[in-house]
Amino acid sequence: MHLRNTSRRFAARLCVAGAVAATVAFGAPALSAAAAHPRVPHSSPPVYSFGSDGSSVTVHGNSSWVLSVNYGATGVFSIGLELPVTSPNSGNEIHAWNFPPSKSNPHPLFVNSKHDATLKLTNPMATVNLVFTETSSSKGSCAPGGSATLYKGTLKGSVKFNTELPLAGTVNATTWTAKGATPTLTANSSCIPNFNPCLAVTTFASTSSGAGVLAAGFSGSEFGVTADDVTVASKTKVSQVAGATRDDAALLNGAAITLNSKTNPTSVSIGTSSSGIITGTATMTGGKPSSTPFTCKNGGKTYHNVIANASNATYQSPAGHSLVGKMTLTPNMTAPAKSTSASWNAQTIT
Repeated sequence: MHLRNTSRRFAARLCVAGAVAATVAFGAPALSAAAAHPRVPHSSPPVYSFGSDGSSVTVHGNSSWVLSVNYGATGVFSIGLELPVTSPNSGNEIHAWNFPPSKSNPHPLFVNSKHDATLKLTNPMATVNLVFTETSSSKGSCAPGGSATLYKGTLKGSVKFNTELPLAGTVNATTWTAKGATPTLTANSSCIPNFNPCLAVTTFASTSSGAGVLAAGFSGSEFGVTADDVTVASKTKVSQVAGATRDDAALLNGAAITLNSKTNPTSVSIGTSSSGIITGTATMTGGKPSSTPFTCKNGGKTYHNVIANASNATYQSPAGHSLVGKMTLTPNMTAPAKSTSASWNAQTIT
């Protein structure tokens, strides 16, 4: 939850590949009129997660890369590399190596009573020795019945890992600075984040299979982050650690994700640019769209909302204009020109 804003959105979109219609670790709750005031039955013991950003590292002769580490509630330890792209448009090249718990390293994160923490990971690809020292804390904004505390602090130590990428080689990080987000330890006790139900949001995924190259996107506001982005991504198994994977993604900020109607949307159009980190266009149609109207209040005003979604929709790009993610450390990724297992969700406001 504490990746840089762009990385957080990327993670949400990438998770969609495995479960398009489900709530995902980094994503927003499924859109629902009833979700305006979610409630959990009771608060559970805290589950800890950790996120950092980051350490400037030189990769393939470029010193603009940023390395981050993240430990999720599922026990997966991730090491990420992110390269900001500013020309001809804004975006990011992102790679994340994900290591599941193992018998030799079942609990990489240890938290003491003062909410200081150590993160240790040793496997054939990576050696991580980090110490987190808490300096401040704040309460998270949760729906009734849940709670969360965010402990912010400093991070010291080292990360060394073999990327298995010929152009990246072995990466070392020993200096940690808060470039995009202060290192944060989160204690979550059944927290469902509060959110404004009066939102205009559109999401899409080109396939629900979880295999091959995925095109996905998000337009709107999600927990205080406003974006219009498109991602082209893929997941690969790594060879040296059982169960480990690598996520590769190109993310374009400022993409055009458009519904054909605010009151009764039945299709989605995706536009990028003629050059830059992602190019190409696509449309999504069919799939038996369904709509649910409801009202919400914000700032003393009443708004009319429509929630629409479609699964098993047709995703299609014109000939020669498939969505392509331009990469530097891995080969370019091209989303399939056509898929019949696509999905989209939208909430409109009038």
